[in-house]
Amino acid sequence: MLRISVVGWSMSCRGGSCRPKRCLMTLAVVERTGHSLNGWSAFSVLVENIFCFLFCGRKMILLVILLFLHDNLDMTKIYPRESAEIEYKRSVTDSFLKTVSAFSNTGDGVILFGIDDKTRESCGLPDPEETYRQIKNKINDSIHPEPVYSLSINDEDHTVKLEVREGDSKPYYYGQTAYIRKGSSSVPMSSLLLERLILKRDRRSFDDLPAPEGSYSFSGFEEEARNRFGLEQLGTDAQKSLGLRDLNGQVTVAGALLADKNTFPGMDLVVLDNDDLYGEREKVDGISILQQLESAVAFFRRYYRREAVTGNLQREEIFLIPESAFREAVSNALVHRTWDTPSNIVIRMFPDRIEIQSPGGLPDGISEYEYLHKDLSVPRNVTLATLFLRLGLIEKLGTGVRRILRSYQGQYRQPDFDFTPNSMTVILPVLNQKPSLSLSEVEVIRQFQDMETLSRAELSTSTGFSRSKLGLILKKLVENKVLAVEGGGRSTRYRLNPNAENLK
Repeated sequence: MLRISVVGWSMSCRGGSCRPKRCLMTLAVVERTGHSLNGWSAFSVLVENIFCFLFCGRKMILLVILLFLHDNLDMTKIYPRESAEIEYKRSVTDSFLKTVSAFSNTGDGVILFGIDDKTRESCGLPDPEETYRQIKNKINDSIHPEPVYSLSINDEDHTVKLEVREGDSKPYYYGQTAYIRKGSSSVPMSSLLLERLILKRDRRSFDDLPAPEGSYSFSGFEEEARNRFGLEQLGTDAQKSLGLRDLNGQVTVAGALLADKNTFPGMDLVVLDNDDLYGEREKVDGISILQQLESAVAFFRRYYRREAVTGNLQREEIFLIPESAFREAVSNALVHRTWDTPSNIVIRMFPDRIEIQSPGGLPDGISEYEYLHKDLSVPRNVTLATLFLRLGLIEKLGTGVRRILRSYQGQYRQPDFDFTPNSMTVILPVLNQKPSLSLSEVEVIRQFQDMETLSRAELSTSTGFSRSKLGLILKKLVENKVLAVEGGGRSTRYRLNPNAENLK
């Protein structure tokens, strides 16, 4: 409890309507009787008497208020709101088992028993030890496989803490259902996510699964395999060894995707101007992904291939965007996309760039940095990746980004990569593009003529630009990749992009 004690005071009233009894009655009672007030009541008394002291003319010689914040302070603890990582229960009911499944499948979390989930105040448990045993028994009897968790009792407020770790043996079921965490709720897992977790647990990829029932032929793949690695005949045994059929002779998803015809998603090819106005469009689906690749390349050539006359009057093909980079990006999209979602690969062709967007973000276990800089590959469709490698359609696994970047060596504008949880986009700019620079931007670039790096203060001194103007210029030059940033805070320095040397 919040205890207010008056050590000593005196007052005088110069008349008027002020009532000393009303002003200091509560404090006097506290002093004489030792009566305790709760936190809010004590606070209101304190505020009332401060106003009385300020506006009613009383002169308080000495007023000492002692706040005992240990035994005498009963300010009930309010816990944070429930979230994706924390949940409260007044007592043990079977509903908490859904949350154990969800935390095990989604991420680490905590369940506190003995906390009111509405007020978020501690209400305690009548028998924490018994609650501890109930929780343990229910988890062991109801969650499978066995989750990773720990239990502890807080003797001060008589609560029990259950800490659940994200497991390595997903999916974790409560009964016949696996749950995931969505916000502060535990909801049943979708069949799509459930299937993906089962495949990951069993170390299988989606393209190894049996394909939908149908009649599949492989004439296109057989010809490609004969030309690429000398396969004489694509019989049933050869199809099994290549992963086009499983051991039972059933066509796999990989086989269906490489078959002459199938029912899987395809590609949307669209030409746009820079205002996103549509031009030509083409949809490619229902055919082998090898044919899809060639259709995309043919579409690409209509817009980004040119003929030029050389000095010896010979005609020569030139490409506004490297065809090798486009082929690699589309091949990677076909091999690494998620084939269990009914979305098409979308290829958008602009006057200054191409965007290749494929369903599915980065595979689990790989970061953006590792994907872009460390040649790290975690194939989402192992059989497809192996077959594309054997056919020479992609280089060594994990080197696709390097191959794309190599085709832009020495260019000012470089390829870009954009990742979201559900998609990956490769952006290939047109070659030999230079940014449209203002005179002020050119002036900043000139400062790097004899200097490798410069700070903002040094640039401000040499150009004479104000801090705000220079800040906007630097921001634009960094966004356009004319300048690179090194360090941070006061140690920030700017360096001219090597591909932008000719912009000085």
